[in-house]
Amino acid sequence: MLDLTRHLLQDADIWTGPSSSMYRPNCDDSGLGGLTCLSWTGFFFTIVGTYAGFAMLLTGVFWSAGFVGKVKRAWALARKQ
Repeated sequence: MLDLTRHLLQDADIWTGPSSSMYRPNCDDSGLGGLTCLSWTGFFFTIVGTYAGFAMLLTGVFWSAGFVGKVKRAWALARKQ
């Protein structure tokens, strides 16, 4: 969602200029699938946004499933035996 928002802001000419670019200009290094050419904006929106979203997704799934309570009950049951 974060990268899509960046694209929407660029397409609407709200966020313009070199700070909105995903990659550094004139970067010829294509190592690691172009990760070495990411600008600060590209790094934040791609790497940080991806892992933060993944962590939020896991948190939501565990919360919805009542995972912590189930683990506590299973741990207490295992300790009694």
